[in-house]
Order: sequence, then C-alpha cells, then structure tokens
Amino acid sequence: PSLPLRGHALGQWHVDAWHEELRVSSPAGVEWVSPAPAAFARVRSFAERMTGFYTEHKVLRSDFLGQCQLARVEQADARTLAMAGRLGGDGQACRVELAVDGAQQMRFVARVAMRQAPLLPGMVSAPGGRAFSLNGSEPIGWGERHKYASAELAWSWRVQPRERIVGGGEQYSYVNLAGRRLRIWASDNGIGRGWQDFSSKSEFAGGLAGDETTTYSAVPAFLSSRGYAVVLDNPELVVADFEQPGLASTTVSFQHTGVPAGEQDFALTGRLLVSADASLRGLVSLLTAAVTGRMHAPPEWTQTGLVVGTEGGHLHVARHLEILSAHNVSLAGAWIQDWSGVQTVPGRGDQVVWNWQLDETMYPKQWLRDVALEHKVKVLTYVNDRLTVGTHNVYAEAERRGFLVKNSSGLPLLRRQGQTPLFGTVDLFNRSAFEWWSNTVVRCNVLMACDDGVPLVHGFMNDYADDFPVTAAGHAMDVHNRYTALFTAAAAQGARGLEDVLFFSRSGNLTSPSLAPMFWLGDQNTNLDACDGVQSAVIAMMSSGFTGWSITHADIGAFTEMLMKPWDLQLVRTDSMLVRSMEVSVFTNALFRSHPGLVGVLKDPDMLCRVNVQPWCPRVIQHTRDLTTLFVRLAPYRKALFEEAEKHGWPLVRHGLLVRPEDPAWFNATKNDPEVYTRSGCEAGNEIGLSQFFWGDDIIVAPVVFEDPAGPNKTRVWAYLPDGGSGAWEHCWTSRQETGPSYSSWPAPLGQPAFFFHTGSRFASLFRTACRASSSR
Repeated sequence: PSLPLRGHALGQWHVDAWHEELRVSSPAGVEWVSPAPAAFARVRSFAERMTGFYTEHKVLRSDFLGQCQLARVEQADARTLAMAGRLGGDGQACRVELAVDGAQQMRFVARVAMRQAPLLPGMVSAPGGRAFSLNGSEPIGWGERHKYASAELAWSWRVQPRERIVGGGEQYSYVNLAGRRLRIWASDNGIGRGWQDFSSKSEFAGGLAGDETTTYSAVPAFLSSRGYAVVLDNPELVVADFEQPGLASTTVSFQHTGVPAGEQDFALTGRLLVSADASLRGLVSLLTAAVTGRMHAPPEWTQTGLVVGTEGGHLHVARHLEILSAHNVSLAGAWIQDWSGVQTVPGRGDQVVWNWQLDETMYPKQWLRDVALEHKVKVLTYVNDRLTVGTHNVYAEAERRGFLVKNSSGLPLLRRQGQTPLFGTVDLFNRSAFEWWSNTVVRCNVLMACDDGVPLVHGFMNDYADDFPVTAAGHAMDVHNRYTALFTAAAAQGARGLEDVLFFSRSGNLTSPSLAPMFWLGDQNTNLDACDGVQSAVIAMMSSGFTGWSITHADIGAFTEMLMKPWDLQLVRTDSMLVRSMEVSVFTNALFRSHPGLVGVLKDPDMLCRVNVQPWCPRVIQHTRDLTTLFVRLAPYRKALFEEAEKHGWPLVRHGLLVRPEDPAWFNATKNDPEVYTRSGCEAGNEIGLSQFFWGDDIIVAPVVFEDPAGPNKTRVWAYLPDGGSGAWEHCWTSRQETGPSYSSWPAPLGQPAFFFHTGSRFASLFRTACRASSSR
C-alpha cells in the first residue's frame, strides 16, 4: 500500500495514515489522532542547586529540524505498520512504526537518524560560586550549570475541549494536567514549591525552593478521561506539554555523544493503551497489569499501630517508647534514622553518618533485640545511596573496589549537599557494585540479617536516588531517571526471602511499582497547604495512584522545619499541625509512621515539645492514642483495599474522577474563603477534588487544609458528597446522613477528622462501630 493509507487493519485496530497525520481507532471505539513526530536540535542548561535540592532545565538554543513527512509504507501486515519519510520532506530520514499487542495495546516508535553536528561538544560545566575540588576530583558546586547539546523527538496528539489528562507520577499540586507543562525528571521536591513568600526567600537562601512541577518520580504515563493512555518507555528527560488547547505533546531529550561525523539514531518509544470499557478505572488496571506492575499488601505487623520515628541513642528511644506505652498507644515499630551514628554539621546540628554500619555506642545490638521483645515492636532503620568520605569502612571498601560513580577523569565524583561532608554515590550500573550493595550493605548491615539469617531489623526507609549526578562519566542525562529504579531493585534483592520485611522508597520511575513494596511521599513542610504541606502529599497520592503507585504513605508531622534568621525563614511543628497530620494519615497511610523532623529530637524535652512537637509530647499524646486506635480499627477495610491494589492496581487514596467520573464537581472551586489561599501564600489546591479524597470507594475524607483563626477546636471544613445512589453518606462523629449531592460545612475539631462512609458499604458496621468507640473516648 501507499500513502495516504485508509482503514488499514492491525489486528482489531484500524489505522488511517497521511503524510503528516495518523488516526488510530481501537476495538473499543476510542479514536486517537496524532500529527507526525517532529525533531529538534537544542542546547540545554541544567542547573543543580545544593546538589539535588532542586534541578532546573532551560533551553538556550532551539533549532527545529522539521516534522516527519511520511512518504512511503515499508511494511504492512496484520500486526505491524512501518512508514518512512524525511524531516520537512527533504531532511534527515525518519520512520514511524506501529505494532499491535492485543486488543488494548498498540506500541509505537518514532526514529530519526540525525547527523552529528552538535552545537556543543558534549557536556560543558560552568562552576558556580561555591565549587571546590578534592584530590583531583571536581564535585558539583552550589548553583553550577551544565550546558549540553541534545537531540529531541516530539510526539503529539489531539485532545478534546473537556478531556481530562491525569498521571505523570507524583504531582504534588494538581491532578488535572490540562494547561500544565511538566518535566518527567526525578529530583528533590524543593522547599516551598511556590508557597510565597517562603519560596522566594528559600530560593535566594540557597536555590532550595523548587516549583509546582518538581517531583521525586519520573513516570511518563498520561491517562485520558476518554479511556486511553499514552505511555513512553524512554528513561531520558521528557517534557510533557498540555498548555496548548486541543493538543498534547511529549518530547524526549537525548544527550548528544559529540561524535564529529556520521549519523546517530534516536528513537521515541511507547505504547497506546485503551481500556475495554473506555473508563479510567479500567485503564488503571490495564496500565498496572501491562506496564508498571502491581503492588502487594505489606506485612500484617504494619497495621497494628504507630511506627514512631525516634532517635538520639538507645536511652532516649527507650524513654519515648515507655511514654507511649504508658499512655496505651498501640505500637507497631520504632523507626530509628540515626542507627549508623551522627556527626555535627555546621549550621545543621547532628546529621546521620552515611556509612551504613551500626553504631553500637548509640545502639548496642543486644539492646535492639531486647527493645523489640519488651515493647513487641519491629525495629526499622534508614539508608540512602550516598557514602560519606572518610575513614569509614563502607566508603573505603566502595572506593577501593571501584563501586563509586566516577567523573569524566575516572575519579570518584564527590559532592556536598549544602554544608554536609563530602560524599560519593554508589554506582549501581556496575553489576558488581549492585550485588555488593544488595547483599552486604542492605542485607547484612541495614537489615542485620547475616548473623543467623534472621533479620534483626524489619524495615527501612530507602531514601534519595533521585539526584544521580549529571556530570558522571557517560550519558548521565540519559540514565539519570533509570537510577531510581535500580536503587529500589537493589533494596528488593537485599530483602528477598526475609520474612515480614518492608522497605519504602522515595523516588521511582515507570516500573518501580513492580519493585517497591511501598512508597512514601518524601519531605513536606510542617504546614497544611497544597504547595508543600500536608495537602500536597494527599494530592500526590491521588495523582500517582493513576500510574500504579497504589500503596504509599507520608511522614506524620512532615519533615521540613526551618529557622534561618537572616532570611526570616521559619517553619516549626505545632501541636495542631502534628494532630492534623495524624488525622489524615489514618486514611492515607499504609504505614502509620511519624518522622522526628529536620530539627530532630532535641535533648531538652520541654524545648522539643515547644518547637518540634512529637507524638509522645504531653499536649498531644491522647490524640496520638485515639488516632492510632482508629487506624488499627479500620485495618480490615484497609486490608480489602490492599487486595484491590493487588488484583486491579487501584490505589487506596482516590481522586473523585476515579470513583465518580461522571460527576463534574471535582474540578469546581471550593467554598473556602479565597483569602485563605492569599493569606497562606499558596494558591494551589482550591478544587473540591483536591481538598478531599476517596479512601477506597466507601469513605470520603475532607481533611483540614488550613489553620482556622477561630482555633483548632472550632474548625469547620467543606465537604462535597456525591449522589449516594441506593444509600447515603453518614458522618462519622454525628451519625448525620446525607443522600447527596450536597456541598456543606462540617465540624472538624482537633482529633476528629471529617469523614463519611457509605451506608451501603459491606463495611458499614465496621465504620459505625469504630466511630462510636472513638467518639466515646
């Protein structure tokens, strides 16, 4: 056949192809229309602030090489269609390939053979004002920029006026991507992410702010409310652009090799998925079965109580556990972040030593055994992909064996994060280093499972891996996002075969749900907003749930506290903030775990409970007991949601679009006073569907997302209750029922989160019993 090609059958699919456009029709009747791919040559600037705190991309020069003008059909059969042409009609060769994989999946490839005429010879670094060198290596400095040439391929498709696009992994400030432009690039979130004027001060103080698009995840999967998904397999930087009305596009950026002559092939690869019933829910099931993998229920011990974040040495940890136990707080575990020791960092106080060996002066191994038995808790620890430079055994071994990421000179690439000591990064692309990290660092050191084959530690936080250095030798820009999944895979291998062991990862990519038993949302500010506070974590759970990140949790109490007097940057954890965080975590968290916070557990308990409130502090401990009890009482329902995640890929925390897609109210503005958002400095999150969420299908939660000037015990929240169908929505604390649809104000005093269960749920009696028992305390 020749172009134009009409009605070509690929299995049960049909394709129409013109010189500049493709139209694909699925067996389910979903039509997808795409202009032919386009190619660019660009020079990009990459800025790394404070090593991983915030990354920034800018285009310094862009040359449009043309749209692929398809001229001929090279292969056409019942399963494959391949068409060839040239960019702009007479430029470099290009090719488009389509191949069906069943009735619900079509793979696509766009190839361009680009002449190697790079505008810059590979990566060029421009050191910033705080760059430094040590022993011949050149660590990244604060504010350093890296210029590099890129070849870029863009694939676009047409969208309808009222079409909703969701996905893109963890997006912390919005769910609907229409009108947005985002980078699929793993990095630190930043501090503030648009919360003003905190963000502007944070950026000035050290490039720390981030923005509404920064995220730990790199997931190029985008789902449409019309029942189709576009998924890219490329690990490289992807720019997803939904700003232009009627058109969506994804652009893959490949780092040039700098080869002076000849041609190099570049390929944008991906797949088009279509659910059989054209529903988002069916699409999530398809995506998680065919692409991302599905997550599984965590060990049963995780559902038995609070996993308290505590630190400061065994005497302090023992005291905190004793206080909680004396107040009848159900405990599941003790998460001890500083198990490997601490060192004093100027301006930051004590920081964990990134050596990943037990510091037995702080935590004798026998004490760990004893405390687990005495309090009937699991011990959890912490690890990241960094190794502190020095005489420590683990760093020395990694350096000696060549297991550290290297710079272009072949030396260990050393960096700082702010004022931290120098550190190297384990090179998991080196298979020997991967095996050593999994079997020695994770299994023997972090889990302490090599003495007798039984783990002394049953869980750990698997931190960072979202800042693989862009100046590493080789195509660092192209493999940066892949490193996140490698780090998770190494943790999974280290924990394999050990009973009741759990780890939770911060970063990830498209296939990470098949590797990680659980995620957590990283670092939020100790406030409630949708820029970088508690609400932002809820939004990220809803958004990432569309792409397979179904089992996750956030730090109770959040992490980021700050007191930087020169820039008037102040964030402290208050009583009400901690309790509000616990309230929402009853529902959102697959693991009910608190974090000591950036300030840490101060040795003075009175000072601690004034500026960095912990679950055992006197003014909040009764709330800790009651909300932990509610978490435990709701465990049977949570177990059913875990089963749905395993069987269907559905997340525990759901946006209204996933549960009641026919209801347009989710994207309406809330009835909150607009001044609330102006006064708070964060204007994100002012949608009904972002200010409340479904927990499964049977519970609606309306968390407190701003501090009420009237005081925490007089707070009210707006809650939208959709049509209840054959049942009604019952308010937990008052037993008042609403059939819906209704949008009204409800009381939310401290310790009583506003949530509603559906009276037709098979768990209605469980919910009602839990509410009445909690109300009577």
